[in-house]
Amino acid sequence: MRNSYLNIVAVLLFSLLLIPAPNAFSQGTIDTKTRNYFSAQSTPEETFKRYLEVSKKHIKDSDLGIYTDETKDFWRKWTVTNAQQDNERKFDNVPSQTKIKDNYAVIYFPDKDLTFNPFFLKKSREGWQLDFVTMSQIVQFNQKNFWMLASTNHPYMFAFESCQIDKQGFVLCNRFDGTKEDLIPLDSPKAWALAVSALMMERNHGRHDTLSGKEYRDKEEMKRIKQLLNDWWDVRDRESLLSTLDWLKEEGHRKQFEEMGNFFASLSKERLDEVLKNVKTDEETQQIYFVIKNYNKLNDKSILGWDYGRYVFLCRYGYFVGYLNEKEVWEKIMPIARELQGAFGSWKDLGDNYLLGRELWSAEQMRQDGQLFKDAYNNLLTDLQSPWKTCPWDMHLND
Repeated sequence: MRNSYLNIVAVLLFSLLLIPAPNAFSQGTIDTKTRNYFSAQSTPEETFKRYLEVSKKHIKDSDLGIYTDETKDFWRKWTVTNAQQDNERKFDNVPSQTKIKDNYAVIYFPDKDLTFNPFFLKKSREGWQLDFVTMSQIVQFNQKNFWMLASTNHPYMFAFESCQIDKQGFVLCNRFDGTKEDLIPLDSPKAWALAVSALMMERNHGRHDTLSGKEYRDKEEMKRIKQLLNDWWDVRDRESLLSTLDWLKEEGHRKQFEEMGNFFASLSKERLDEVLKNVKTDEETQQIYFVIKNYNKLNDKSILGWDYGRYVFLCRYGYFVGYLNEKEVWEKIMPIARELQGAFGSWKDLGDNYLLGRELWSAEQMRQDGQLFKDAYNNLLTDLQSPWKTCPWDMHLND
């Protein structure tokens, strides 16, 4: 769970617990009225709001009531600069959610990336107080300032129980079980980008108007999709998903198709006949004939629709199971959508390319369930409510 590239700030956080700092927070630097204003509050949200005001006003008083007693001792040994307090202002007016269990609370930011760390609060007799001591021990950062959990053994772990935590400790979730997915208008640029994967989503009975392809974030369905990703894609966690996405984007089955196409195009008829005689299986023979038939016809398009359709589909399922957050998914699929829009001339053109790529991947699999994909293809082309009908091919995608 520990990362060898811990942010130097996180490392210093531990050492400075024991080493007094000459410019540490001081006591008694504000008047009684102000001190009372920054006392423990009745809700975690109100205490956090007071903390942001402290940062904004550059107040450096270790004895404020918004801090636990342990945190007050912590601040007396820790140097806080104006620049560090200014950095906390990024949390101003950012939508947050709060999870509470007994006397513990976690404020987190589900629509933001991993530079927006959670905050831990504890309820005392005075009210809710910020627990920066536990945060300094549990919430750590890498060189990109992405936060992670150094341990899962702490009283705030309840807030992350439905999230995926990878081997480095990154917490990958932005919605929790039972949450209804946000609907995406079917005539929007985002819906256009999702429609790139519509063939696979239609075949898997998914939704076209949510990012995950699901209506609800259900624990059992998450378990099923994780198993599907593992069985069909060897995707077990965030790391393996990102590796697979990189492969689809940079190589995919396009590389194999183009290498085979170049090779067979260079052969004479006699040499090609010799090669075919040495092919061991019907599947390989069919694959060779497929490449010979389609290589020149597809030209620069190659089987880009097949590779990129799967790329978007994997992003969506990766988001559903918590391997990617929402911001990451849109940053990945919108450029893919724009590239496909420039490479193809219509949804039919893109769908044809996907089906050709699937045939190259496995003629046997196409014999088994290819008709289901063809039915999905026809539905998308004819159903007036399908994203291939509601999203014009030439829609402006730069928004």
